[in-house]
Amino acid sequence: MSVGLPAVVSAIPGNLQLLDDEVNGLAVPWEDAAAIGGALLKLIEEPEVCRRMGSEARGRVTASYSLDAVMEIYEKMFAGVIQRAA
Repeated sequence: MSVGLPAVVSAIPGNLQLLDDEVNGLAVPWEDAAAIGGALLKLIEEPEVCRRMGSEARGRVTASYSLDAVMEIYEKMFAGVIQRAA
């Protein structure tokens, strides 16, 4: 996702927190090799869909997981801990 490509992931909770199905990638049922192959084939056969999802994927990573975004999350967390301790 960080390099502008859509992800194909198993539809488990941790993955679904990072990916919006059909927006920035494709979620498939766990341990379903045919679904994984179908998702990859869709991205190969539909380059415009792949580009759109890839762009959305890059935007998601940049907005939510850039160094600045992660530092802001930690700063808020530490500020809350300090406030409770005071």
